[in-house]
Amino acid sequence: MLVLQTVAFSAVAFADSAPSDSGAAAVSEADSPSADEPSSVPEAVYAAPTEPLPVPEAVFAMPANLVAMAAVPTDKTAVFMEANSTFPLEVTQGNAVIDPNGIIQGRQPFTLKSEGLKVPVNGDDSNPTNANLDLYIQKGDWIELKREDYFKEVVLPTTNKTLNAQTESGMKQLGTAYFTPNSIRIVFNGDDNFFNGVGRGIVFSFVTTADADVTGMEYGDTKPINIFGGAYQLENPDVTAAYSITLSSPGMIRWDQYGYRGIQPAQFVEGAITWQSSVSAFDQFDKTIKLPLDGKTFYTNPSTYNTGFGNVRGIYMEDSFKVNDQNVTPDIGADGSLTYTFPQGTGVDPKVEYKTWIPKEAYYYEHRNPPGNLGRSYRDMNGKVELRQDNNMLVQAGQEISFAPDWIQASASYDNPNETITWKVTVNQYNKKRFKGLYHHKCTTSRAGVYFSHMADVGGWHCI
Repeated sequence: MLVLQTVAFSAVAFADSAPSDSGAAAVSEADSPSADEPSSVPEAVYAAPTEPLPVPEAVFAMPANLVAMAAVPTDKTAVFMEANSTFPLEVTQGNAVIDPNGIIQGRQPFTLKSEGLKVPVNGDDSNPTNANLDLYIQKGDWIELKREDYFKEVVLPTTNKTLNAQTESGMKQLGTAYFTPNSIRIVFNGDDNFFNGVGRGIVFSFVTTADADVTGMEYGDTKPINIFGGAYQLENPDVTAAYSITLSSPGMIRWDQYGYRGIQPAQFVEGAITWQSSVSAFDQFDKTIKLPLDGKTFYTNPSTYNTGFGNVRGIYMEDSFKVNDQNVTPDIGADGSLTYTFPQGTGVDPKVEYKTWIPKEAYYYEHRNPPGNLGRSYRDMNGKVELRQDNNMLVQAGQEISFAPDWIQASASYDNPNETITWKVTVNQYNKKRFKGLYHHKCTTSRAGVYFSHMADVGGWHCI
């Protein structure tokens, strides 16, 4: 990610501005860095001299001969680098400044910051109107700092940004900056008054994040590198494992912006929740370097899923445990816990799946008016999984699955002439097969009681 810092300019005023000693003008916020943007636009301050120049205003007019002398735009990298023979550079990594000959850790981002880079222009010459155009940067000229020449082991981000300068007559463009992994190119295509002999003492700064190129280096190797003339040591550190683990349920319904998730209707009819967990090991500095999980242990205890925010325990469904879609057998503890140690050759990023039954005390817990948003106020199973090594937890994850059983649906109609109420009650609205436990539930009316009868053809129980 590139962050272009404010660029500072110090120069006399534009031709249409009277010289003053008011100091540097405020930087416009139009293109200033913002924490909400992935990269920010460089800025510039185009200031007045410390003392008014005792020069008639006519002198500031564009000389006719200078217009005629305008050259074809050329590469002025050599001119720029001669003006910046001691290239100002600060390297930071994390919160630490890396001193010259200090160690830059590869596979970790770092920051390059350069302040006070000089832009030699005609106004810097003792006779601006007759300056040697080859020795100064003219409008349309460019510089290109190539990776091969100036930062061979450094990889920069890619972005294009306009380089602006705040002047006494408003914001003016100085040039355009192009950052790529292989070069920094600045085209000075801005306002004429920066290059016509009026502007002078122009400097700018930049800040960019960068990565190191450790191609060809073994883990643990160190080698000397050069960044814009500064000497440093680049180390490709040994691989240090980090871990991640996730927990979810296939097709779970998102109730709100928080962590609440609802059970799939098909899972509820089955009476069990399917849990899926992805486990991963990787280098702590580069997640693309995957590491095996051989010998590490997956752990969960469904009997504790009713602790914390949960109010429903889980009961492991036998023969439901799978790793990478293959049935395996976990060790089942006396407390209902499940442990499975990944064997040699498991590979990277294994996927674990298992099911837990919903106990009857939660499964048949009737909610008269189930809400559209199920939070912790209803039936909630709080799944938890861990990755362990030698009984020490390396990483953990959890997921709440909530549901509000609503087995019984009732409606009624009133016959006024006969003063009777006809009730219709659907007891098994989910159409669950082999439904048990609701025989002879009494349904009352204003006159007499009636009983449930089985309606096999509709797959449910009704009170009629």
